[in-house]
Amino acid sequence: MTLLNNCDITQIMECIADATKMRVIASLSDPIDEVFPYLNATVSNITYNHNAKVLVIKKQHRLITIYSEMVTMAKIDDEEDAKRILNWVREIVNSTWERRNEIVPSYETQRLLSPVDIYGLLPKTNCKQCGETTCYAFTCALLAGTRNIDQCALLDSPEHAETKDRLWSALIADDIAQV
Repeated sequence: MTLLNNCDITQIMECIADATKMRVIASLSDPIDEVFPYLNATVSNITYNHNAKVLVIKKQHRLITIYSEMVTMAKIDDEEDAKRILNWVREIVNSTWERRNEIVPSYETQRLLSPVDIYGLLPKTNCKQCGETTCYAFTCALLAGTRNIDQCALLDSPEHAETKDRLWSALIADDIAQV
C-alpha cells in the first residue's frame, strides 16, 4: 500500500546557511505522519519529535525536515538534487510503510550530533594545521562534510589516539566521517 503518492516543489529560494545552495519547500500529496515512528526506528541521522510530528534527516550535507504534508530542505545543490531527494523521501516513506508490520515503532526523541559534541573531542589548540582558523570552525566543517578528521594532524599523535577513535565512532554513527 502506497502512503505517499507525490512530492511537488512549491518554492525554491537561496539557502540561508550557504548562499551557493538552495532552500526548497515541497508539498506532499498525502499526510504521512503515521510513518514517522517507523522511520525513526529504521533511518539513521534522524531527529524525531513525536509531539510536534516532525522528522529531521541529515543526508550528506543536506537537512531535510519532514512534516505531515510538507517537506523543507536546506543546502540543496540544485533543482535536480531537490527532485532526487524528494524521490528518495517518497521511496523511503512508502517502503517503510509497506514494512511497518515488521518494524517496532520508536517514539523516542533522537538528535543529530551538535558542534559541541564534536568540539569536546578535539584537541582545542586552534593550531590551524587543518586549514581552518579554529578548532570550532573545523568542527563545523566536519559536520558540514567539507573536512574529515584525518585533516586534524594533532589527532594522529599517540596522546590523542583514543580521542581520534571516539571521534571516528561518533562521526560514523552520524554518517559524516569522510568527505
